[in-house]
Amino acid sequence: MGDFRQILVIELLGGIGDLLMALPAVHALGRRHAEAKVTVLTEEPGAALLRTDPWVAEVSTSTDVRGELARVDPDLVVSTSMHSGIPAALAAHGCRAVTDLWRGPPVDQRIPARYLEILRAEGLIGPADPTPRVHLTAAELAWAREIVGEVKRPVVLVRDSGMAVKRWPYFDDLAEIVPVLELPAMSLRELGACFAAVAAVDGVVVGGDTGPVRLAEAMGARVVGLFGPITVDRYGYGGGNLQGLPDCPHRRPLAITEQPCWWSARCPLAEDGPACMAAISVRDVLGRLSRGGAGRASV
Repeated sequence: MGDFRQILVIELLGGIGDLLMALPAVHALGRRHAEAKVTVLTEEPGAALLRTDPWVAEVSTSTDVRGELARVDPDLVVSTSMHSGIPAALAAHGCRAVTDLWRGPPVDQRIPARYLEILRAEGLIGPADPTPRVHLTAAELAWAREIVGEVKRPVVLVRDSGMAVKRWPYFDDLAEIVPVLELPAMSLRELGACFAAVAAVDGVVVGGDTGPVRLAEAMGARVVGLFGPITVDRYGYGGGNLQGLPDCPHRRPLAITEQPCWWSARCPLAEDGPACMAAISVRDVLGRLSRGGAGRASV
């Protein structure tokens, strides 16, 4: 196993969701090597979510990987990222390194579980929960309870998914059925606290493959995930996922950026946008929401 004193986790894929999918691995390393100092090298705004994490001693947002290796002087590095010369920098540093946690995945294994499986195979962690968990302060959580109020079983709509190819076209139609309350602009930590408050009153968060919905899952909220160009089997949340056109012949689960629709959102099957996202109906979503009832809140 090894007695590590300094562990560096490099997560520079750039997305909030990418960081959250790596979080179970960070926590598993921290728990298994409780005497080690765990430093996470990542990017803002996601880095803010780690600053009160009990398993993370330090968060760095430096863009100088070699400089961070020299500063931290780790004896174990775990990296999800392979760009920016990271493998060469790790080889030059000479410490034990586990790189490219994306390697060799089966098409039906979710990414957080894949990360954990690789680290277990390397003998670095024991059994671990693949569900991400974000730790906020008591004051942040109390503030959010005031924002959310006492509405029971609220439904939060996360309308944006960052890329046009992943956006669901029927949020406005859903909002005509489920009354919507627009939340004020807030920081990522504040949003996470609001999701925790929503979870506490049996609320549901509806949205696509995007960091804020992963944050909702990490705060314990029930999630209804809307997936089209990517597969639920690899990227889905813990439960309640809907997959549009599961048999689309153009979907490439292990090479999503090579799909003809990915960068342009031009769908080979439809002229007016991704057919897979349009295939998820409002009725489909309402069916998932009816299990707990519908309330009113939206992002």
